[in-house]
Amino acid sequence: MNEYERSLLETIIRERELNRFLMMVSRLLFFDLRSILHIYDLNKDASFVGGRKLFERLSMKITEGQKPFVIPATIYGFEDELVFARAVSVKLFDIAQTDGVIPDKSVDIEKALKQREKALIIGSGSGSSFYRMTDIGLEMYVPDGVLMEKELLWEKLLLLYTDKCFEERGCQGDILIPFVKCILCKHFRVGTDKDVQILTVKLLNAGADSAFAILEDALKVARVLAEKLTYKRLSFNQILIVNGILLLQKDRTIENIRDIEGKVKDPFLKWEAEDLRLKLIDKSDEFIRNLYREKITGNGIYTYPYRNMEAGDR
Repeated sequence: MNEYERSLLETIIRERELNRFLMMVSRLLFFDLRSILHIYDLNKDASFVGGRKLFERLSMKITEGQKPFVIPATIYGFEDELVFARAVSVKLFDIAQTDGVIPDKSVDIEKALKQREKALIIGSGSGSSFYRMTDIGLEMYVPDGVLMEKELLWEKLLLLYTDKCFEERGCQGDILIPFVKCILCKHFRVGTDKDVQILTVKLLNAGADSAFAILEDALKVARVLAEKLTYKRLSFNQILIVNGILLLQKDRTIENIRDIEGKVKDPFLKWEAEDLRLKLIDKSDEFIRNLYREKITGNGIYTYPYRNMEAGDR
């Protein structure tokens, strides 16, 4: 391999690494910390619809005949661009007050997702970092030279987005912070009140490999949470099926549902089994494992399907 070929190969490898980093950064999720921390910290047992014990864990007092609670929640997802999420209110119902019947109406997730604010990363010829609103959405400008340095790009974007959050929302302290800041705080074992610049310095000192690992962890956690919010509501029969046949391995779970489809004679039950299989088949292995752990550690997944905050019984 001559010098030109070696240089070309190094350039290709460097560009691939940069593209990988850009893709990871572009999928970072931002959210209102007050709205979603219950899901993050109480991941294994928190629910948007539950009984009295749930309300007690959330320090909420309920009395007979009281109207359903309203708590803030955040709808978020991931695309090829940076995405901000706007908080929406979601009604939190107590099953004991509704005779076990879950109200049909909650939040229309499709409508909420359309309200998300997209941001594009653009090279800045002026050498400065800034953002501006345009007809197509939010544009983030980062110096061209920085785009070739993944650590600096990470630092610039993190600081830029945090500044934008605080400036636009008028928030102070850690009320509204990027999702990744929460991950960094947990990783470095510091409080969420730490300055963003301190966290970015820690990240840079940790090196590129560590930065990738932290980001991948953040994306994995966020992906599972997003899947929970988009999980289709299940019928009573489907809940019984899942509680009965759900296994740690996704492929075996899907296979068991197929067996049920082939054995039941009732056409309605056959349709419900097929619908359940289609709802689970596109979920990640991590999502299925979390579902299984919840089934084992809790009393089944009776309330689990209602975390999605979707409207209707689709």
